[in-house]
Order: sequence, then structure tokens, then C-alpha cells
Amino acid sequence: MKFFKTGLVLLLVIGLGVFAAGFFNAEQAPTAGDGPTAESLMKRGWMFLEDSEWVQANEYFDKVLDIDPEYAPAYIGKLCAALKVNQESDFADRSFAENKDYQKALRFADANYRAKLEGYVKAAEGKQILSLGGYDWRVLGVQNNRALLLCENIIEKRPYNKESKDVTWETCDLREYLNGEFYNKLPDDFKAKIAETKLANENNQWYGTSGGNATNDKIFLLSLEEVVRYFGDSGQLKNRPKNSFYINDQYDFARIAKDKAGTALWWWLRSPCDDSGGAACVNYVGRVDFLGSYVNNGGGGVRPALWLNL
Repeated sequence: MKFFKTGLVLLLVIGLGVFAAGFFNAEQAPTAGDGPTAESLMKRGWMFLEDSEWVQANEYFDKVLDIDPEYAPAYIGKLCAALKVNQESDFADRSFAENKDYQKALRFADANYRAKLEGYVKAAEGKQILSLGGYDWRVLGVQNNRALLLCENIIEKRPYNKESKDVTWETCDLREYLNGEFYNKLPDDFKAKIAETKLANENNQWYGTSGGNATNDKIFLLSLEEVVRYFGDSGQLKNRPKNSFYINDQYDFARIAKDKAGTALWWWLRSPCDDSGGAACVNYVGRVDFLGSYVNNGGGGVRPALWLNL
């Protein structure tokens, strides 16, 4: 879905002169008379970040702050340069909550941007990673002497089901693969600690599509409910935003997943989407997509999950 900024233009006709004035939202870049605009300077700054030119990037974000010292995104640009990351989505696994530029960005950001910034800290500081069986696993929770683990990265792309037809988690090919070929390749000492778990496969809460029967699995995908429970709940699961087909909130950043090459990809959930011919997913910018994708889409990322006996 694309989003467009709109402005209000007032046309004042005085003699032969026509003047235009624009009104911008709270986080739009300010201007500086007849010189370069803050917007153009921000673009140059982000371009330098893309090229890993940290000093030049920092200089351009400083130029933006010379125009408006309360422009929050410029402080985040300076933070990216200081951390030597190419974009905001690369903040993970880094400590920056006490960084002075981050603190100033929080101070001057509007409510929506502040929530996004706070989500970065939650994602970066809320991680506990275990290396087991040849994979890195994120610890999502611990209860009853068991830990819920989720593969930190997307391990591969696979369709939810090879054939385009109505399926549930119980009957799909991806479940068979994860509990068969994938599980069998894991080291024996790791497999010995993996608990078989009874999974409730709930209906899609927004569309009512059947989730099918409960299943007993050792390896599985997260459900809609689980991805909200363990990554952060903004209340949108129970209170669907009007005319929306996805959850878009301050926890988007935490839900972003990448492949081994560092490319952000969308990844499957086991829950159904708006019909039984598709499954829900998390898209490449971290939004929880209730419309998901057709089950035979081979571009879906796979992030196995499991309960580990402690």
C-alpha cells in the first residue's frame, strides 16, 4: 500500500505575481529560504549512509539541524552515522538508548515517530540469541522449564503448500517438511531437547477463516496471536483499525526478518488469511498481514519455531 503526503496550496494573485505556500505535516523537512532545502539535505544524508560515507552523512544531517534544530529525523540520521549503519532497520543488536542524538530525536519527535523510535530500542535490547543445531534462535519466552525459540533469520524460501488449494496448518506441505526433513537434519542432542507441543490453530480473528484442527508438532510457525504476544501488542489484533488488512504499529521494526545475505523478506505465519487458499504473514517492513499470500507462493520466508526443554 502506498502512502502519499498532501499539502494545502494557497494561491494569492497580486498584480502580475502568483505566490504559493505549502503546509506540511509535523515530520516533514523544513526549508531554508532560497538555499538548499532540509528535504534535499536529508536525501543527500541518506544517500551518503547508503554508501557508508559516515562523515559526509553526519555533515549533511548537521546542515539540516542548522535549519531546524528540532527536526527529529536528522538526529536519527546522525545516530545511523555514529553507529555506522546504512539505514534505521539496521539498528538491531546495537545499544543506543542513551545516545544523545537518539534522546534528542525522542524529545522532538511527534507521537507516532516517538513510538517508532521506542520500538527500535525494544527490538535491540529485547533479544536473547542462542546458537543451536547450526542456527541462531531468538528466545521469545520461558515458561514451565521450556523456552520458546524462533529462528533469528529466514532460513529459506518455501511455499506454504505446493499446490494451490484450500489447506490448514494441519494439512499443509510446510508443516510436513518442518517436522520431517528439516527436523531430521538437526543434531541428535538438539532434537532430544525439543518438546512436542500441542498447538491451538485459531481462526483468523479479522476474517473468521478456519484455522483447522489442533496439531502436535515439534517444529512449527508462529500464529497471528503468537507474533503479537511475543513481539508486542498494540491492541490492534483485538481492535482492528478501520479499513486495514494489516497491523502497522510501533513493533514493526522488531518483526522484520532477514535472510543470510541481510535482505529483509516477508515470512509465513501458520494462521489462515482471509480465505483457506492463503496464509497470513509478516511483510518485509514488519507489518502483520492478515490477507497474507496464496499458499503456493514460493517467495515466502521460513522461520521455524520450537519449544526447548530446559
